[in-house]
Amino acid sequence: MCGGAAYRRREQAGRPSSFAQQRGSARLEQRGPIVGLAFTLALCVGSVAAGATFTVNSVLDLPDAAPGDRVCSAGTPDVCTLRAAVQEANATSEEDVIRVPSLQPRFRLTLHGSDGEDATRGDLDILGNIVLEGIGPGVALIDGDRADRIFDVFDSAQVTIRNLVLQQGQVEAAGGAIRNGGILKLEAVTFRDNAVSAGSGGALANLPGARAELLNCTFFNNTAMPNGQGGAIANLPGATLVLESVTLSTNGATAGGAIHNLGVATIHNSVVAASSTGGNCGGVPLVSRGFNLDTGGSCLFDQPGDLNNADPRLSGLAFNGGLSLTMALLPGSDAIDRGDPTDCPLQDQRGFPRPADGDSDAFAVCDIGAFEVNPPTPTPTITATATPTVPTPTATITPTPSPVPPSPTASQAEETQTPTPTRTPSVAASPTLASPSATPSPSVTPAFPVLEVTNVNAIPGSRVRVSVRLRAANYQVGAVQVEMAFDPAYAPIAPADTGLPDCSPNTALGKSFLVEFRPVACIGEQCTRTVAFLFSELPPVTEIPDESVLWSCTVAVSSQAPLGAYALTLRDAFVADVDGERIPNVMLSHGAVVVMAPTDTPTSTASPTPTATPSPTQGALCPGDCNGDQRVTIEELVTMAGIALELRPVAACEAADRDRNGQVTVDEIVAAVARALNGCEAHDFVA
Repeated sequence: MCGGAAYRRREQAGRPSSFAQQRGSARLEQRGPIVGLAFTLALCVGSVAAGATFTVNSVLDLPDAAPGDRVCSAGTPDVCTLRAAVQEANATSEEDVIRVPSLQPRFRLTLHGSDGEDATRGDLDILGNIVLEGIGPGVALIDGDRADRIFDVFDSAQVTIRNLVLQQGQVEAAGGAIRNGGILKLEAVTFRDNAVSAGSGGALANLPGARAELLNCTFFNNTAMPNGQGGAIANLPGATLVLESVTLSTNGATAGGAIHNLGVATIHNSVVAASSTGGNCGGVPLVSRGFNLDTGGSCLFDQPGDLNNADPRLSGLAFNGGLSLTMALLPGSDAIDRGDPTDCPLQDQRGFPRPADGDSDAFAVCDIGAFEVNPPTPTPTITATATPTVPTPTATITPTPSPVPPSPTASQAEETQTPTPTRTPSVAASPTLASPSATPSPSVTPAFPVLEVTNVNAIPGSRVRVSVRLRAANYQVGAVQVEMAFDPAYAPIAPADTGLPDCSPNTALGKSFLVEFRPVACIGEQCTRTVAFLFSELPPVTEIPDESVLWSCTVAVSSQAPLGAYALTLRDAFVADVDGERIPNVMLSHGAVVVMAPTDTPTSTASPTPTATPSPTQGALCPGDCNGDQRVTIEELVTMAGIALELRPVAACEAADRDRNGQVTVDEIVAAVARALNGCEAHDFVA
């Protein structure tokens, strides 16, 4: 193909000496990407075809069997590895797309060794125009295995990388994760634990003549040690660097622990924090465009909105939702609502909307950095009523505008944002009765997908299962992630033997399932939330049928739980279609565990003389009239709910089982509630 052939002709004429020198030392020489790019494009005018899309479906690190045949195959049909996809994309002149799903385990580059700069082994050399993107939901990680860098972007390349985590790339000289000599755009990429030992750019080295633009990216724990510059980023002489809404924290180097600049670099709405050594910034001062935060003063920020010696209160790196790992802003952070009020991205690194009112002062202003604190979904107030309420088939739906979740992880500090039900619910004569199965769905199809959690009744000391259900609203839903808040003292999600929440997926869906407690590493009452994720681990992504139960969890009701309703609140929904694209405006329907007083099972006593049954028909019972007094009371409705939930035997109220099938259904409960409201009439009695 044209681009690859042009590049190989240049290689045969003599490879730029800087490549060889950079592998063994920190010496760097000018390369000419603009001239090379123009030359390549001139050769290709009139011959550009539509680019290909390669979807990686294997975590193996194997080369392509026949680079250039436009088939991503690592020697075995239908096995497309990351390395094979890069090789195929290099062999064409078009802009190809490589899609990297969130497969487990991570993509690890195990094919070590020096290479011929064609991606056959070692780092992944990128020679042409490529869009490389992680698809989820979930996190797609590429691991350099501490043996080489991950990507080497040549001067012939224009590359966009988004929604990935790049980790454990390691070399001696330049760019632990990426060495860029071309035109590089990074969007929502996290760099963690990458390193160079004696060169520049623990995570990213931007070479002379190259250009790198970073949007909503995070750099954590990258180093250029013991002798290096730019623990996270090194921008070398003649290079151009643009940083927009980036978070850099806990990186280190001999000079410029986070950023070392010798070229032209601009920074806007970004956090530069807590470098372990070398100060936050070094070299030529960055050109601030305002609204940046420096935990020290080495970056010399001096424009409107800039904050020096400030505290962003960053959490550790964690999965906070979306498609990568991020560092949440904890309450009290100087970065919350302190970003540019007129110019910031529409979304943060997770894909959550900006701006949001993170400090709850009724004014939505962007936060500084890659993470935007979103306000929590309000917890519904669930109270019992003295008059029984007839269950209706209409779910209460709380709209959530295009996903408006707060951080779903550990790190979100725990947090004024956690919607925890009131510990002492109000005791009432009659809790609202709920279906013992899934919440009934409305007859009208909603405009957007709905996630709903079931209501269940329980008695103190019991265990009950609650389920999360999907109403797909004519969307082809492929994966779902959502957080559920619960009461950790009186109605917690029970732990399984593994220590993880006792939750299990609907196995009929054939999906992979992950679930974790939040905050991360919480114990007992510290655990206030769960985050569950149902997804396809390997392509193709299968569709989840409408009205499917996604997963169920066990709630362990405390024996000391006061009577009342304990909310199960959904928030931070991430719903993706079968192509991995996020579906906006997902609606949430909350539920509750309704704790009721147990009632003793009536015991039969022999009577020497038959007693008349006080009903219009001898031997007949009004639906729900457990004691035969021709009326249905609150206590009898509660008894029926206990039978429906299999907490009580049918013998506790034979009148509850109208059709004598040994079960109490929702319809039978509805009929009994109607009689509680309207009284028993002769035609309602059943034998």
